[in-house]
Amino acid sequence: MDQKVRRRAHHRADHHLLGHRVGFGGAGYLGVVFAPTTAPIFWCVLLGLGGWCFPLALALIPARTRTVIVTARLSGFVQPVGYILAAAGPLLGGFITTYLHWRLIFFINVPVGI
Repeated sequence: MDQKVRRRAHHRADHHLLGHRVGFGGAGYLGVVFAPTTAPIFWCVLLGLGGWCFPLALALIPARTRTVIVTARLSGFVQPVGYILAAAGPLLGGFITTYLHWRLIFFINVPVGI
């Protein structure tokens, strides 16, 4: 019985986190769509907290370019860099927490996040 209670508590915590991510990301997208010039930095912060920045950046590439060739080149440059950084982050974090100290992660994440 105790294991079922633990599983349910863990399951609810995941939904709670998912709700926050969807809420932050959704609010950021709504702000970007309906009031982009009022508080652009705030909308970007909300999108970052929701974890939805990379898809938005990919969607905005065609909006910022004038020709199809420039769009393809820019997209071809941005996507690999984003995927490499996304893959390197957990590997670097795992290395730091395993071989150094877990608190050092904050010295990387906080300045990058700001």
